[in-house]
Amino acid sequence: MSNPNEKNVLVLGGTGKQGLAIIRECLAHNLHPIVYVRTPSKLPSDITTNPNVTAIAGKIVEGTIESAPTDLYPHLPNVATIISALGPTSDVFYRKAHHKYSSLYSDILTQVASYKTKPYILALATPSYKHPSDGFSLLMFIGIILLKIIDPGARLDMIAIGNVFEEYGTGEGKVPWTVYRVANLRDEKPEMRKKERVAYAGYVADGKWGINMDREEIARWLVRQSQDVMNGKEEGIKWVGKFPALSGSVS
Repeated sequence: MSNPNEKNVLVLGGTGKQGLAIIRECLAHNLHPIVYVRTPSKLPSDITTNPNVTAIAGKIVEGTIESAPTDLYPHLPNVATIISALGPTSDVFYRKAHHKYSSLYSDILTQVASYKTKPYILALATPSYKHPSDGFSLLMFIGIILLKIIDPGARLDMIAIGNVFEEYGTGEGKVPWTVYRVANLRDEKPEMRKKERVAYAGYVADGKWGINMDREEIARWLVRQSQDVMNGKEEGIKWVGKFPALSGSVS
């Protein structure tokens, strides 16, 4: 690898369950997570006391480029990968997209576009953002209908995130990205952790995809995917500029 920052991974949304799983998986692979969180004190002690972890206090605000978290930008040139576990903002009374995270991704893409070595971005969304390769899943269909009724703003946030990357596009000179879509997240059972299963990546209702998935399986896929892209492996490259739907391991 030629990138001097190859071990540095910026993790967004690090205090949530998915974010913590990502941080721990990074550490298991001797990577150096740089964690951008509102309150670093909320991170558990096994993370804060690890010398390979750098915690940065900051707040992601809603709005345009002018209101973006500028204190985040100085760290962007020092990372090879950005893994985001930022999920939808829930508000049952809000009927429109918040655009907090979609605006953030637009800002980051703008900031890193001129870098000679561009970081690889892995951004979270859900199957609310539909891909042409998705099939029909009754459970997913029911889930999206319920979300439209109960929390339409969160659903629109996920669609807005997908649109940001779709409109940005791919190609030579572009920032590499993957929008990974997740559905029903749950904690991995302790007896399954020794097996170190990795999430399946495909598309909704492709014959292997399932609506349930473990956070630890997702974290393993994300770290492996980032490393595969860094090493130029086809297994990782094939998902650059794509919207894989992740689910529980099929092995």
